[in-house]
Amino acid sequence: LQPGLAHMHDILWRVDLGWNMAHAAQVRLGYWGSYRTASVQTGPPDIAGADGVDSGLAFVARYDTRDTSSFATKGMSAQLEYFRSDESLGADREWQRVEAAARKAIPIRKNLMWVSLAGGTDLGDGLPGDRTFSLGGPRTLAGYQYDEVRVNSYLYADANFLWRLKEVSSIK
Repeated sequence: LQPGLAHMHDILWRVDLGWNMAHAAQVRLGYWGSYRTASVQTGPPDIAGADGVDSGLAFVARYDTRDTSSFATKGMSAQLEYFRSDESLGADREWQRVEAAARKAIPIRKNLMWVSLAGGTDLGDGLPGDRTFSLGGPRTLAGYQYDEVRVNSYLYADANFLWRLKEVSSIK
């Protein structure tokens, strides 16, 4: 399912209304649009039909209690995204997708474990080739190149154990 090299141009816009819940959570509902042109340079031609307009509704919910955004030593983060492209809202094509992910830092004595779970689905609609989920690279499926695998749905689980070899003081 390697998409090959594609040349894409996007014009994107989005308007959201949101609500911050305390310091750790946020929900947003919005209307979005995208004008995309794409041409395949190498690989299968399933992305070639990407020229057109997608627009519709978006919903995003986030929760984050990590102590830092990268290399967190405690807390968790989670996000849920729903996008729907609908002809009645100005799109050339109809599709929908849901994607969710959660990551938890678990201290184990002076060491650390990160546990992640992520997944996405097209809800049975069949996504256009340019809107499928992209996997591959160091964060998902490290044996593949970045965005090498494209799928209509996926489920991904990961656990990393970080063993502290030396106590290092922070630079201030």
